[in-house]
Amino acid sequence: MEVTPCPTPYTHPLRQGAASAARRNRGLHVAADITLSAALTSVLDAWQELVARGAMSEQTLSRFGQLLRRFEAFATVRGVRLLTGVDATVAAQFIDAHGRTRHGRIAPASLSTRHLRRSVLRMCFGTARRLALTDTDPTRDIDLSRRCGSMHGGGGRAGLRRVVAAGHLAWARRRGQHRRRWRARHR
Repeated sequence: MEVTPCPTPYTHPLRQGAASAARRNRGLHVAADITLSAALTSVLDAWQELVARGAMSEQTLSRFGQLLRRFEAFATVRGVRLLTGVDATVAAQFIDAHGRTRHGRIAPASLSTRHLRRSVLRMCFGTARRLALTDTDPTRDIDLSRRCGSMHGGGGRAGLRRVVAAGHLAWARRRGQHRRRWRARHR
């Protein structure tokens, strides 16, 4: 399939409206011909421009870039060479993949790590859509459990208040019992 250049000059979609940039770029790329490596490089270039504008920090770009390169290696090992080959199964496997603990042991990924991986992939495919490299998001239907709701019986500050209040009550009960015992012994 032959790729023909767009009649208007290319302008980065983060500088102009994403919809108009996508319309201009439709003639530049055919999604089936884009390798995963080239697509991720384009996404990282777009994120680099966000850093230059102050919309993203260097540390965020570094961490997100590291995760995207890990995703690229993960997908390549599974035989995915093109951007269109990334489906919900590959994305879910990457999100749920085991990793190494800080002690060097292999263990299941923590919930916060899984949320970070999914967020980076969502942002990557969102940027790729704005760059007109793809029109899909394989992470859209991947659901993860809430971050704090399952551990403390509720989410957010209200759940934390319940835990702190319950802990305070238990401490107050123990303190009262100790006082009563001390008084009984020293009468």
